[in-house]
Amino acid sequence: MREQSRLSEEAREREHANRMKAMSHPIRRRCYAILNERVASPQELGAELGETADVTSYHCKRLVALECAELVREEKAAGSGAISHFYRAVSRDMVLGDLWNDMGPDSGEDFLASIMGRMVRDFTRSTEAGMIGSDESFHLARTLHHFDALAVDEALAIQEEARVKLAKVQARSDERARSNGSATSVVTTWQACFEVPPAGAR
Repeated sequence: MREQSRLSEEAREREHANRMKAMSHPIRRRCYAILNERVASPQELGAELGETADVTSYHCKRLVALECAELVREEKAAGSGAISHFYRAVSRDMVLGDLWNDMGPDSGEDFLASIMGRMVRDFTRSTEAGMIGSDESFHLARTLHHFDALAVDEALAIQEEARVKLAKVQARSDERARSNGSATSVVTTWQACFEVPPAGAR
């Protein structure tokens, strides 16, 4: 068990180091954000970001090398025969408190704003489409706690454990889809734990 814990910690540190490298360049950071939303090609990323496909292709390959993205498929364009590569993120958005100091202030603020903005958009889109609340297949909860420092650490550990378990759920779903064509739907999950000012404070 101790050896498994050590290996798990090493994997977590490697994942973090790779993510910091991915976030260190503004264009790569924006490519990563889009690939967290959907599968896209360098051509599509370039059109959305106002960059050339060569530039976004380079950053997609760097994301793959950093284990933050994967090549999903290749498509040959009709006529020209050119091959387009399509990527998606495999390392999901997260900000862990004990790793936060490794981020520069600009990268950190951009990353937070990007994650929270997508959370709001997820909820808005689901509401507008009449999805959330249409049946029992959803969970939404908000709880204010009064924690001491030890309780905060325990809560953060629970959030991280949930994230890791959900990643395994995703892997099993991917395998079923590949092996027997199991239908999938887009589902968003959030893990968050942070301090807020007391009620009435400004």
